Amino acid sequence: MYNVASNSGCPDGYFADSTTQLCVQVCPMKSNLYANPLNKKCETSCPTNYYLDNSTMRCVQICPVYPSYFSDGKKCVKYCSSGTYADNLTRVCVTTCPNNTFADNSTWRCVSSCPSNLKTLRDSTTWKCVSICPTKYLADYFTLRCVLTCPP
Repeated sequence: MYNVASNSGCPDGYFADSTTQLCVQVCPMKSNLYANPLNKKCETSCPTNYYLDNSTMRCVQICPVYPSYFSDGKKCVKYCSSGTYADNLTRVCVTTCPNNTFADNSTWRCVSSCPSNLKTLRDSTTWKCVSICPTKYLADYFTLRCVLTCPP
């Protein structure tokens, strides 16, 4: 066990816990402290471009894939806040899904194809999975898309 006060800092893989004055490998959960990799201290917040990860009690630049977490504001979350979608590629909660992905309101995720078991269709005007196509569009249940004209 390393004492923060007697050393000039903590060794690699350890973080200074101000509540116990010891160097620890994992910051204490009960204190809501997170391991800051930049200054090697246990702190209540993370530096810019880092997110609070409750699964590891660390500040991370990308939220973990397993378990599946996404950055929402300043923290990693299992589910994105209302009105946002989980982007599996960037691990970020977004209000608009990136190119060639659709916002799926049944899972609140960005998806490359809408769930066929729910009879949802890909609406390329809004980039959302919909059960009813917008005005002037027709439902093509073969391709599961909203189309202007039926295929021949």
